[in-house]
Amino acid sequence: MQLKINPVKSVPGGNRYCGPAVVSSILNVDTKTSAFLLRYRNNRKKITGTAPDWIKNVFNDCNINMDLIESYGRYGKRFTGTWRKPPTLNQWLEKMLPTMIETNNVYLLIARNHWQLVQGTSYVCGQTKDIVPLDDPKVKRRAQVNAVYLLTYVGD
Repeated sequence: MQLKINPVKSVPGGNRYCGPAVVSSILNVDTKTSAFLLRYRNNRKKITGTAPDWIKNVFNDCNINMDLIESYGRYGKRFTGTWRKPPTLNQWLEKMLPTMIETNNVYLLIARNHWQLVQGTSYVCGQTKDIVPLDDPKVKRRAQVNAVYLLTYVGD
């Protein structure tokens, strides 16, 4: 089964932070449910910020692998190619876009401490809520990418 991004389902009283938003998009549940999953799985009283391991724990429980493929800055010291500092989202997209369109993989990115999802030429995060094209003005293309994860469904 191929993963796909979905619009973020916000509900009154739901969590409005970006961590629960990406979980909401991938699992196709509302943000209140995704915040509950994050709290329950990671033994937290509330979710206002999320660590990569917290999201990974929830995805693992749902048979979704979250594999780190690139990291920069505080997430690691790996700088690839001509980048001597973390690339901007725009630079990363220019490099990866042909591959992303061909494979239709789902990438989970941390850019300026903000979780976001990219699949092909589509983008969603807690701020856009809807799936938007990569050239939409809501996409903060100058944000520095700190880490990139590949999401894959591994079956039951």
